[in-house]
Amino acid sequence: MKADPIATTVAPTPENRADVVTFYGYLGEGSDPDTFRLYDEWFSEWIELPAGSIVAQREGNDESHGRSYVWVLRDVQLVQSRSATAFELAQAAVDEDPAAARYPPKG
Repeated sequence: MKADPIATTVAPTPENRADVVTFYGYLGEGSDPDTFRLYDEWFSEWIELPAGSIVAQREGNDESHGRSYVWVLRDVQLVQSRSATAFELAQAAVDEDPAAARYPPKG
């Protein structure tokens, strides 16, 4: 058995792990070369992600309906319809409607 590649990137040792949150969606080009956009399933909402804030990515596949998973530094400022830290944005989605949260926090 071997370690999951994402785990070795996000937490290379138990003592040395990145402080991240996890988002999922469809990853596309951002508004400038140093950003990416993570879209919801209808491409009607998105989060602008600074490239330097992305710690790891698992590209979409058939099992996840093509969605990518992205591990983002917890305290980075993100833009959606408002500016917030990654954790605040992820938590707000769950607080509004846990069953319908599009970007549930996983970290």
